Amino acid sequence: MRKYYFFSPLLFVIGQSISAQNVQGIVQQFMQSNIGESNIRAADVAEWEITDIVPSLNPEIQHVYTQQKHQGIPIENGRYKLTLKGGEITWFINQFVTNLEEKAQSFQTSLSPEAAIMKVVGAHDMATPAALNAQAKNSNSFVYDNSGISIEPITVDKVYIDIDGKHSLGWKVSIYQLDGQHWWNEIIDAGSGEVLFTDDWLISCNFEDPNHSKHNHNDVESYGPVMDHSAIPAA
Repeated sequence: MRKYYFFSPLLFVIGQSISAQNVQGIVQQFMQSNIGESNIRAADVAEWEITDIVPSLNPEIQHVYTQQKHQGIPIENGRYKLTLKGGEITWFINQFVTNLEEKAQSFQTSLSPEAAIMKVVGAHDMATPAALNAQAKNSNSFVYDNSGISIEPITVDKVYIDIDGKHSLGWKVSIYQLDGQHWWNEIIDAGSGEVLFTDDWLISCNFEDPNHSKHNHNDVESYGPVMDHSAIPAA
């Protein structure tokens, strides 16, 4: 019996890994087969990642969330949401940006992530941070612990955001004020330092929602029509 108990966790992990790989392949094939639909081009689905796979009460159903990217940088509100049942996609919401290569402006960021934080601090008359020592998650994402001005670690992520039909580079800054009154989510232009987008999660997010713990506070949600994939003719 001990042998079975020893190997069970390993078999479970392998099974989970294989399942995730299968989902990746199914989503990849689906996106490729729908190139040309709704003006989606091959370049628009060339770079993306699965951010979450959420199980349903029905064990045959999985909800898959993907994030569109360009040159490794997430596209704000560029998402593809799919429902899988028995390994087949039955519903989807396509929010990927079309003609992405033409819309994404290529330029170097002149504003540092720390300067972006200070833009948010100044905009809301917060105290000066005690320290801004970054822990890099990768070349485009940073975490700042012990800033002295935020309940949660400050996060700064490089994103593309739509401005008048063009996608500009910005720093997405999250600061949860120490007084607990505001949780700022702002995007600062990585070139000019202009505030491009601002939101307060304590106002826009419903903390009484029983599913709140699953909400991704690095996402700003937008909604599109739900389409029945079964009604779409095969390519």
